Amino acid sequence: MRLYKISLLILVISITAIFIPIPSSYAQHPIQGVGGVVSGISSVFGRLGAIVATSGDYTAAQVTNAVDKTAANTYSGGGLQDFSAMKVKPADTVVGSLPTASSNTNVEYIVTDGASTTDCASGSGSIRVICISNGTTWIANGQIITGVKRIEWKIPAVCNNATASTLWALPTSTAPAPTCYGTSYRFGTLDYDDAASETATFSFMLPAGWTSTIDINISAFINATTQSVKATIATKCVATSADILNPTFNAAQTVTVTSPGTANQRFLFTQTSVTTTGCAAGNLMLFKIGRDNSDTSTTTYSIAGAEIDYQSTYN
Repeated sequence: MRLYKISLLILVISITAIFIPIPSSYAQHPIQGVGGVVSGISSVFGRLGAIVATSGDYTAAQVTNAVDKTAANTYSGGGLQDFSAMKVKPADTVVGSLPTASSNTNVEYIVTDGASTTDCASGSGSIRVICISNGTTWIANGQIITGVKRIEWKIPAVCNNATASTLWALPTSTAPAPTCYGTSYRFGTLDYDDAASETATFSFMLPAGWTSTIDINISAFINATTQSVKATIATKCVATSADILNPTFNAAQTVTVTSPGTANQRFLFTQTSVTTTGCAAGNLMLFKIGRDNSDTSTTTYSIAGAEIDYQSTYN
């Protein structure tokens, strides 16, 4: 048997680590793609790599001259704040929810239930009023105008010398009488006597932008002094494709007035917020004006016109 000697050659390869020097200008920045940190900063807002700004990175307090939208800001140094390119709107509320005036000096709210254009105390209305605290109480600082005020003036009759012609529609019975009055000028009226509850009707179109309550002022006079008289106002709105021949009116509202202490002086029957049940913009609105002869006066009174006040958007 032959014996062979086998020599094993062990090749040892020495691997030397190569280090790349980093310029000093990069010494404070992490290198994208490297798991470790080169020097100084370990992360930005907890993020590594190519950092992109994210909402919430800074608070207003960390930015010079920044405004905090979630807190009150005080401007010092006499700087003028220019709001010409933006709108500033106070918060809406109702009178009953206004905070304590003493702790809200110079704070403004828009009250949505004002009973008048100066109401910051009672509410229960529908007028929008700007209310500001003077440190003691809430006072009106203006009215919010949400539309254009419109006035309709309805003349009940016209005169041709001594001949009167009605402009309001009269029923077949219990109708007021068209009459002419005046010496320096002539004008027509409808005369309501006390024999029956007489009525007459006029109408107008509610415009497409109608937005508010409707008020009426009926101009009248009586040839007597200090008379307690009553007028009635019934309304009905007729929509397109609705019955126009025999619509059912809303229940009448009654206004009681005492006439002046001198005969033939003008006075008003005023009804705020006439009934508008069933009414909508674009409807034909009917007004039936009558006399309630249950009043204590037995004297005929004359209606010379009716003023209708309401608001609508401009169109």
